[in-house]
Amino acid sequence: MKMLLIHLGGFEKKHKSFRMPYMTFPSLASVIPKHWDVEFCDQSFEDIDYGTDADIIGISILTANANQGYEIADRFRNKKKKFVVLGGYHATSLPEEALEHADAVVCGDGELALMDLLKDYEKGTNKKIYSKKVDDIDTLPFIDKSIMKPEKYIFPNTLQASRGCVNKCEFCDIRTVFPGYRMRSVKKVIEEIKKYQVGNFWQKKNTMLIDENIVSNRDFAKNLFRELKCLNIFWTGSCSFYFANDEELVRLAAESGCKGMFIGVESFNTSSLGLSNKKFNDIAKYPEWIKVLHDHGILIFAGIVLGFDEDDSSVFNKTLQSCINLGFDIVNVALLTPYPGTDLFKRLWVEGRILTRDWSKYDGTVVVFKPKKMSIEELQAGFNHVKSSLYKSTNIMRRLRKAPARNLVYSLMPNLSFQSIIRNQTPLCGVPDKLLNY
Repeated sequence: MKMLLIHLGGFEKKHKSFRMPYMTFPSLASVIPKHWDVEFCDQSFEDIDYGTDADIIGISILTANANQGYEIADRFRNKKKKFVVLGGYHATSLPEEALEHADAVVCGDGELALMDLLKDYEKGTNKKIYSKKVDDIDTLPFIDKSIMKPEKYIFPNTLQASRGCVNKCEFCDIRTVFPGYRMRSVKKVIEEIKKYQVGNFWQKKNTMLIDENIVSNRDFAKNLFRELKCLNIFWTGSCSFYFANDEELVRLAAESGCKGMFIGVESFNTSSLGLSNKKFNDIAKYPEWIKVLHDHGILIFAGIVLGFDEDDSSVFNKTLQSCINLGFDIVNVALLTPYPGTDLFKRLWVEGRILTRDWSKYDGTVVVFKPKKMSIEELQAGFNHVKSSLYKSTNIMRRLRKAPARNLVYSLMPNLSFQSIIRNQTPLCGVPDKLLNY
């Protein structure tokens, strides 16, 4: 028997510099029984073979590409008579909707649920929804990288040391998909890195820890960093900003090869942070925390969100000034997006403020809800202005003045990639004059 796993191509299809393998598929491939053949199609760089002889088609969908996933699933089911399984964040949040386009849906942790599904398929007794939490992720096998083509990715080596997050941010759907915080043993993490790095020398030298929050448990993180130091690799990860409040933790991360962290900064408005259950982001300490990270050679990839209920039109210039003056190395600015399954979506739905359920618009670049303190048009135009202004050459240089010089290549390359993407997009128009003063 054969299963075809499909990663939907989108943003990465046009922009190779941001192409990296998601762990979903190598993780699932590692638990599929040996008497099954596994094929993997990454639509980022290859076409889907609709003539495949696979028995089961597995597709993972996010909200932004759910419509695309549904179209592909419908084609396989209706025209090719294939058994289609949908999983991923969106399918977990809206399983009944996903079932309109699939024979079965896998929710949350996929590994054990998929194993149950395949057993039922072989017996001809499939259920519609499969969900089984992996309480001990240390029991899972190492991910199967044999299905990948490492040469197609800038960094093919991804790894997960923990799963879930201890925070309860209103706009985040991690808790919906991965409830609870679970850690692997440090020993197994190190063993996996030693044995299963793929690609050329540079690719093997760089690893991405794709934990939702690598410092959720500080003792675990410190032990992990001490062991990573012995491997002589470079790595990047994601964490909460309070990471910088523990200088020992920062030092250990730097010594272990950490080159950068994606950090959910979100806002420079204390009220907005409080409303979103993110009070642990202390705006007064941002300069101090940035200096600590930079002094240890760790770059900051700041995630910024615009459109909180406490945001008015002053938020745009304040955000620009703060990002530039504070010296964030890389910035991803997005519109507040109420993803299904989040507390934010539930609240805005009850308040009648959700504007559309066209999931293709839920990519963080389109206003999909009614703001409180500005018009829809003003929020959209202000976001466009901030996004484009952050990546003007002069503003890139102003931000990078404070970047650790020894890591310049790690910061400059993504900045130039973002700049190229923005320049090639449709020219922005309709931006109010009062927003254009920075």
